[in-house]
Amino acid sequence: QLIMNLFADDTSAFLDATDNLEDLQKILDKWCLASGAKFNLGKTNIIPIGTEEFRKVVILVLRKPEEA
Repeated sequence: QLIMNLFADDTSAFLDATDNLEDLQKILDKWCLASGAKFNLGKTNIIPIGTEEFRKVVILVLRKPEEA
């Protein structure tokens, strides 16, 4: 289940541990294409919430190759 909140120029998405971040990206890409909107990735934050183990996994998955 994907939960999203869109208000003015702010968007929040809440994903469960079983959700796929790539699926969210595909949904957002389609929405941007249809609406003509763009996401400013420089202002985008991903905040993992959950157990410490889960947060560490999310951080490792999202870490840029040059940061590894």
